[in-house]
Amino acid sequence: MSDLISGRVDATLGGLAVLAPFILEKKIKGLAVQSDTRIKSLPHVPTFKELGIRDIQADFVVMISGPAGLPKNIADRISSVVAEKLKDTNFQQKYMEPYGLTPIGSTPEELSNYLASDRERQRERVKLSGAKLD
Repeated sequence: MSDLISGRVDATLGGLAVLAPFILEKKIKGLAVQSDTRIKSLPHVPTFKELGIRDIQADFVVMISGPAGLPKNIADRISSVVAEKLKDTNFQQKYMEPYGLTPIGSTPEELSNYLASDRERQRERVKLSGAKLD
């Protein structure tokens, strides 16, 4: 951040939780956000889509996990409690909206499907990039 603020670095990609305070203090300029819509706490920063850049997807996923073999009824109960909390407007306003987070509260099965889909999407991107590990 100090290199970005001082101008030694021209740009960075990063999480809103880290960058937003510096954007709000006008120490750095927010160029674009990756979300589908503008972020409530940074309404002046456009989305990549608004700028004509459509193939950007970098999700930030917060998930709760348990040990392998966790009984399904316990996993379902935890999922249910979390989903209910994510519906709480006060919780959303305090802990999610300032950081551009969108509550989902999906089931363990939906999370597994998402992770499998994301893995495949990222695999294809690495393949297209031509990147190789030494």
